[in-house]
Amino acid sequence: MAAKKYLEKREGKIKKIEDNNQFLGMCYCEKAPSEYGKLIQNRYEKYFGLKKVSEKNEKGDSMFSTTNNNEIWFEIKASFLGVNNCYSIRHIRPWQNFDYYLLCFIHPRSCEPEFYVVTCDDLVNNFSLSYMNGTKKSNQNNDKVSYGININVNSSKYDLLKTLNKCVGNTGLHVFEFLAKQNLNN
Repeated sequence: MAAKKYLEKREGKIKKIEDNNQFLGMCYCEKAPSEYGKLIQNRYEKYFGLKKVSEKNEKGDSMFSTTNNNEIWFEIKASFLGVNNCYSIRHIRPWQNFDYYLLCFIHPRSCEPEFYVVTCDDLVNNFSLSYMNGTKKSNQNNDKVSYGININVNSSKYDLLKTLNKCVGNTGLHVFEFLAKQNLNN
């Protein structure tokens, strides 16, 4: 099995799975977090009609162009529910200039995604941030520090995230409705 996995990684083989829940299940079972994050990001960029942008811009991962050619910038983060009953958001970069995080939380039992559209300020001002690398002291002179957040399911912070969501609900349809409103507002 290890040899097969190694060869698949080396050859860059990615299974083409049409069903969304099966795709997410494959990501959970067969990919490391460093691998599935990009796969899920790419899938939802296509699904929601977002355009991939260069990391050099420091404006997130993706851009949505409204009908009036206004640009809305997104950073996409995906997290599977961990054994400690929480979702993890890694590499929050407050210095980057984008409009929203598109968070995708997935429970491995159903592989049904939950989506949240929030601002960086929503996360920074309402949740406990931890440093991705080093300690507070080792980062005191750094002006670009990457943070992480853990959100326990069914906690007050999880409920808070739901109220901060710019979408009316947390399904893919709600993200489409949010994007449609951006077309109307711009």
